[in-house]
Amino acid sequence: MKALPFKPKELTFLLDVHLGTLARYLRMAGFNTLYETKDYGDAFLAELASDSLIMLSRDIGLLKRGKVKYGRWVRNVDPERQFKEIVKAYELEKSFKPFSRCLKCNGEIHIVPKDTIEGRVPPKVYEWCDKFRACDGCLQVYWKGSHYEKMVKMMEVHFSNNRTF
Repeated sequence: MKALPFKPKELTFLLDVHLGTLARYLRMAGFNTLYETKDYGDAFLAELASDSLIMLSRDIGLLKRGKVKYGRWVRNVDPERQFKEIVKAYELEKSFKPFSRCLKCNGEIHIVPKDTIEGRVPPKVYEWCDKFRACDGCLQVYWKGSHYEKMVKMMEVHFSNNRTF
């Protein structure tokens, strides 16, 4: 049996500024993923990571800081391969909760009544779509548009464990 990387009980990933697409992929799969587009610097990230967060970075120097308790150097440069690498390293396949986190802010997404989002989505979308979800944090609205199938396929390509999203 292979040894898993050290990880805390509750999985919360912290990604540096260079891993934005990976952050969106992890959120899409339902994982709590902290990420900001602003570069706060290594000292701040290391301090934040000391609270049992899993620091993911392509910066080995950041991961060597003493405050980083759990960390992983992301080897791949391609975001889809990075996603596969992290899912495999932390054995996340069975923990997927697809489309339960906001891609923008990491907030939780819930089903909302159609009449509560009128004016917040394009009129044509409001006409043809009956099911919507919204983020509790930033209020972003989601629906199964053309992008939805592409996102599902991306997850399925990497994981053929007969899961249905």
